[in-house]
Amino acid sequence: MIENIGDTGTASPMLDKIRKLLAKAEAEGVTPAERDALNAKAAEMAARHGINLAMAASSRPGSDELVLKEYEIGGDYRREQATLMYYVLEGTGSKCVLTAMGLTAIGHQADIERGEVLATSLALQMASSVINECPSSAYTVRSGWMNGFAIAIRDRLAASETKARMEAEAQHGKDSVALVLQSREVAVKAAFAEEFPDVSHGRARRVDAGGYRAGQRATMGGTSVKRGSRGALAG
Repeated sequence: MIENIGDTGTASPMLDKIRKLLAKAEAEGVTPAERDALNAKAAEMAARHGINLAMAASSRPGSDELVLKEYEIGGDYRREQATLMYYVLEGTGSKCVLTAMGLTAIGHQADIERGEVLATSLALQMASSVINECPSSAYTVRSGWMNGFAIAIRDRLAASETKARMEAEAQHGKDSVALVLQSREVAVKAAFAEEFPDVSHGRARRVDAGGYRAGQRATMGGTSVKRGSRGALAG
């Protein structure tokens, strides 16, 4: 049974540090090199934070609950923004489904939270970059550019998560880390299958190479589930 628990956000010193780094990356006057360095650091911190919380939660059953959260995304490019958020949340350990108004995600609370922090900043970066770097203002062209950006983010996140996992394996042991992460993945997949038994994959979208390159430069680098509040990501 899924129940409404309201906002999933919690106070986290590490997430606050990540937000501050990303805020600096979004500020006007920041050079591309400075922005890349800040984004890279934030991505690395988020990945390590996720692994650390997963290992800690393994010894405290129930401390990192599964939650379901719905997001409404507005603006002319809501589908493209939803796709970006889909890749970010899936890349940080959750399972998502695109909806008419945005997307719905199921995952452990800590993974949902760190995914939200990254997705919010990356959406701002994507919106700014498409204006400055896309050669055309036509909807189809910009849509393809944004989808290229999102796919690049997906690939960079995968690399960051892999690096964090390897670092954790060196500290805690490969088998120990694998067992914890596999257990979390199985729980998320089971909860998602129970909530969305008939979900099918969406159609492939047109992808633009320029958007993919810009995303690379962003350097990002019967299961019980609780239902979270409806989030929003403005376009």
